[in-house]
Amino acid sequence: MTSTASLNYAPDKFQSKVAFFYREGDQRFKPVRIVINQKRYPTLASLMIDLNRRVPLVRGVRAIYSPRGRNPVDHIEEIVNEGRYVCSSSMARAREV
Repeated sequence: MTSTASLNYAPDKFQSKVAFFYREGDQRFKPVRIVINQKRYPTLASLMIDLNRRVPLVRGVRAIYSPRGRNPVDHIEEIVNEGRYVCSSSMARAREV
């Protein structure tokens, strides 16, 4: 019989996070709450595919920015727990919410 102390346990480097995504330039848009983990969203591209279905933008979600539209999110690891982000359909700097 083995004890749980003897089992090898390595916690994930990438813990689950909750993030809120807003539509660019739309103050009335209710933010989309997404739980992000490595299994469901291994890359930023996979997150953006899901955001295309949930955040209605004419040309789709092509970029994710900080709330003021200043800093682009380039990697999934840059998203912080309880973070707020703006979805944009252009690669240029996003308008704030």
